[in-house]
Amino acid sequence: MTDEVSQSYSDTKLLRISLTNQTVKQQELTPELFTYYLGGRGLGVKLVYDQVIPAISPLAPENLLVFAIGPLTASSAPTGGRVAVITKSPLTGTIFDSNCGGHFGPQLRRAGYAALVLQGRAKSPTYLWINDGDVEFRSAKDVWGQEVSSSTDYLLDETNTKAQVACIGPGGENRVSLAAIMNDKHRAAGRGGVGAVMGAKHLKAIVIHGTKQISINDPEKLDLVVNRTRRLIKKDSITNNSLPVYGTAVLVNLINEYGMLPTYNFQEGTFNDAEGVSGEKLLERFFTKRYHCFGCPIGCGRISQVQGTEVGGPEYETIWALGPQCGINNLEWITTANHRCNELGLDTISVGSTIGCAMELMQKGYLQSTHEFGKTAELLNLIDDIAHVRGLGKELGQGSKALATRYNAPQLAMQVKGLEMPAYDPRGVQGHALAYATSNRGGCHLRAYLIGPEILGSPVLVDRDRV
Repeated sequence: MTDEVSQSYSDTKLLRISLTNQTVKQQELTPELFTYYLGGRGLGVKLVYDQVIPAISPLAPENLLVFAIGPLTASSAPTGGRVAVITKSPLTGTIFDSNCGGHFGPQLRRAGYAALVLQGRAKSPTYLWINDGDVEFRSAKDVWGQEVSSSTDYLLDETNTKAQVACIGPGGENRVSLAAIMNDKHRAAGRGGVGAVMGAKHLKAIVIHGTKQISINDPEKLDLVVNRTRRLIKKDSITNNSLPVYGTAVLVNLINEYGMLPTYNFQEGTFNDAEGVSGEKLLERFFTKRYHCFGCPIGCGRISQVQGTEVGGPEYETIWALGPQCGINNLEWITTANHRCNELGLDTISVGSTIGCAMELMQKGYLQSTHEFGKTAELLNLIDDIAHVRGLGKELGQGSKALATRYNAPQLAMQVKGLEMPAYDPRGVQGHALAYATSNRGGCHLRAYLIGPEILGSPVLVDRDRV
């Protein structure tokens, strides 16, 4: 195993970047790092754990921001396009990793790097242009303050249209604790406020282009495993039919039927118009084409058209957060709000969950506000205010835990360790509830996705009611 992992990483290095001094240093990966801390998350967490002391503020220059990949990234392995972003989170105050699909990770690998380790703070807005082994520090003054799509287009025009861009929007620039890092314009390293850390470093974007071939220790063995995995994907009705046709939003009706679709800030477990915001309805009304992350045969991403504009998504979690969580059944508005969050560089799960928290605070008399469950009036403006740190948006931008605590009702924040819970009511799935409680990330559905065995029967069905 050690030799195989070693060979998988043998063509990559760590790239340490000081934004303060505008210097770079390449570092060889040690056998310990790539053997005992496997994958982008393992590698990144090890680097941050060793170098960031607990007392450091997440937005301080001394905090690290790490982009890291795994040994299968950019290979023929299905879904081999992920990248992990690791840092100390401004939302939870803990070591944190956020995961992103799209195509940025493979470009990082092809540029010859297993990880970018960013430290310090640039004196002025900056972006990095990494072209294979060459690294340039460039001024980002022309895109600072711009939204994600326009920033991405500008940066590609300035560098190489075949490159990939990971950038922040106004949310990250303004150090909002719900800020994401965006890739492919609508794929997000969304959770934990990693975009705020990037903004605090005055780093608008990383533009990367790689042309190097990756090395495979045993190509024939990898081909056998890849072919076997692809057959399993084709055999499974979820990955072969449901997700390609309806996207992740196929879960809306199913989770609602189980009484686990959190509604009105988790006050209820079913939404009376789940059908109206379902994957089936999205396909019927707004779907234009599928989106595939690198190396993914499933293609669960959606490209939709709303009000004459093509937009990415929305995904299941987003439909829930901006829909049933807030009592909203207007799928066109949800799709538009999702696009606004992407453009502003905001995590849709935490934004929707925190708005739902504010609605319940208002409902119960803790907060004076005009934002009520089920009403979309002025909510798009509120989302803009979150990104630009204005009015009530400034308070919501700190997350639901800080918001509810401020108004003396911490019980109304649906979070674990400061991270807003996603679209599965833990009262309906005991294994998944345990995953929320024990995840070092907090309210996270990715650490242990028990929805698979407890609801979907994948890989096997287990009794969700059994203690």
